[in-house]
Formats: sequence, C-alpha cells, structure tokens
Amino acid sequence: MGITIKDPAIGKQAEELAAKYGISVEEAIGLAVREKLQRQDNRSMDEILGYNKHGLFDEHTPEENKASYARAKAHIDAYRALPLYDSRSMDEILGYKNDGTLE
Repeated sequence: MGITIKDPAIGKQAEELAAKYGISVEEAIGLAVREKLQRQDNRSMDEILGYNKHGLFDEHTPEENKASYARAKAHIDAYRALPLYDSRSMDEILGYKNDGTLE
C-alpha cells in the first residue's frame, strides 16, 4: 500500500522525525503510527468511553450530567428495593454441593 502525503507541513515533520532518528521517512511514519496506537491501547476504559477525570462525559453540560446521574441512581434504587425471592447462595442455585461437586 502506498501513501501520498499531500500536506507539506506533515511531509516536513516526517522528514524531521526521520532525520532525528536516522531512519527513512517510511520508518518514521511507521514509528509514529505504532506509538500512537500504543498510546491508544494504554488508555483507560473511561478515556475510551469519553469520560473525563471526574467520571463525566466531556461533551455534556453539568446539568445534563446531573440529570443522567439522577436517572441512573433512580434505577439503582428501584432495583435495590425489589424483594428477594430466593435466599439461596449462587452455588445452591446452580446445584453445587458443599464439596464443590454438582448434585
């Protein structure tokens, strides 16, 4: 696959990077792409989903975030208020005995 760099400023930057490391322009572009991909892989799930350091979406206003939080909290509270229909442990529900074998 061939790549054509139409922006002269980007071409100049690629040449500068190549000269700095003593490599070809192609290798410099590959290096830059690999480093960018690695930085993306190291992002947290919050960063990938678009949350800022406060756990809020950056593109929303504080009022929108408060409303979204209130809706989520209402759902959680409603779930917690549901009656417990089965008090057995998960192992009991799945059919495991005390020794770890299935019944």
